Amino acid sequence: MSSLVQGPKCQLRLLCGAIFGTVSGLGSMAERSPRWRQGTVVGTFLSFSLGAILALPGVALGQDGGASRPLVGVYSTHDAFGNELTEGRSPIFTLRGDVAPAANMDVRVDYSISGDFAAGDRPQGRVSITVPAGDTSFTGAGLRFSLPQLATDDLDEADGQVTVTLVAGPNYEIGTPATASAVIYDDDAPPTVSVADAETGEGTDIAFAVTLSAPSAKTVRVNYATSNGSGGAAALAGTDYTATSGTLTFLPGSSSAQVTVPVATDAVTDGDKTFYLRLLADPAPRNATLADAEATGTIRDLAGLPELSLSLSAGS
Repeated sequence: MSSLVQGPKCQLRLLCGAIFGTVSGLGSMAERSPRWRQGTVVGTFLSFSLGAILALPGVALGQDGGASRPLVGVYSTHDAFGNELTEGRSPIFTLRGDVAPAANMDVRVDYSISGDFAAGDRPQGRVSITVPAGDTSFTGAGLRFSLPQLATDDLDEADGQVTVTLVAGPNYEIGTPATASAVIYDDDAPPTVSVADAETGEGTDIAFAVTLSAPSAKTVRVNYATSNGSGGAAALAGTDYTATSGTLTFLPGSSSAQVTVPVATDAVTDGDKTFYLRLLADPAPRNATLADAEATGTIRDLAGLPELSLSLSAGS
């Protein structure tokens, strides 16, 4: 920023300097030339006129010939209630300068918006805010401004932030801090995960549908394992089906998946049989909670009932 001459003290010094310089110069020159005495009135008038101009209120001289430009910084102020910022609220920031804008000139400060929560219906690119001329609070409490209200959704997602960065402009200089960020906390609960009952015939794999109550912006993982049924209709691993276990993964945005269990076949008529597929609580699901964690798998017997044949003898 160029060096500026301004304020009452500087104006007084200019006026005094002009007077002193004029009187001293005229005095020494008058001693050397009588003719110069006749010009002292004109010289004195010109000197005092220059001093008066320099002493006028609001006049300042500098390399750029303008008023002092504020050195501006930006600060995060959270929201209007002083709470943590969550979806649906409006982040508030504060601009503060080292000097107030000139009394006859507004200062337009430009900034950009970026970050995880700076998309969608939030403004992009360069945005402006005007500091009123002569606003003395600009150097103290500063000028507050809010961004548009953050969108809200039902999507479980990671916490993020929105960042304001000052952009260079003609009537101010960028100070420190030049950027400020507000942390945005996601307020959506993680989805629940459930598994549904399934059935199949002998020799055909059985598919269990596993679903989330809502899509998630995070990757969801849940562990599962089969177990034998109970009672006389129990399906047994290794005989009726293949024991199966593993981890099911839901990528962000997806809400359905399936677990497939191989089923054996036989020629024995032994009735329908059942076994279980369980979603495990240990280790706990990642980014989800359990809802309906157990499903029954039914294997339909396809061998059918044995055929009965009757024969009649001639004498009966």
